[in-house]
Amino acid sequence: MTNNPDETTRPDHPTPPTWGDPFHYGLPGPHGADDAAHPAPGPREPDFVPAPQDAELISAELMNTTLVDAVLRAVGDQRGGPPTLWFLVLDSDDRPMPVVLPVEHATVAPSETVGALLVHVLLSVVRHEAPAGSVLIGYTREGGGAEGAFERGWSGVLRGLAARAGLRIRAEVAVGPHRAGVIRG
Repeated sequence: MTNNPDETTRPDHPTPPTWGDPFHYGLPGPHGADDAAHPAPGPREPDFVPAPQDAELISAELMNTTLVDAVLRAVGDQRGGPPTLWFLVLDSDDRPMPVVLPVEHATVAPSETVGALLVHVLLSVVRHEAPAGSVLIGYTREGGGAEGAFERGWSGVLRGLAARAGLRIRAEVAVGPHRAGVIRG
């Protein structure tokens, strides 16, 4: 194809029905149109109906987005900087409660002692504020937003201690200055 305006190799585009309207470009005709060749449209079939397994994936993806959004709201403009652990308490329907515990300047190497104290406090808060609830953990650091040594180390310690104490960790979210995502759900 060239830029020659006389070129005739362009594809032919079908002329849409007009129902008497020269500006009608294939849109459905007016209801009760007199033209029997173009009756008013009936109910449309949906373009996409997810299969049950697709619906579950879509639902899980929406939940992950909701969890990331909850952590981002709690973190605010503190998405980078020194490593920080964020704990959000969720109710039994996985909705964030107005309880946020930030632990700033967390060591990159996790501490069993600090982890045990955190799990003890969080278990008490969940039992009193959100029975049958859980905890959402956020990890923020400069260069964060994906799983690294900081997230992996603290996750192992906190998950082990929480399991022994009976505290449910709903998910873990890694947050950095330019990205964020669920690393364990």
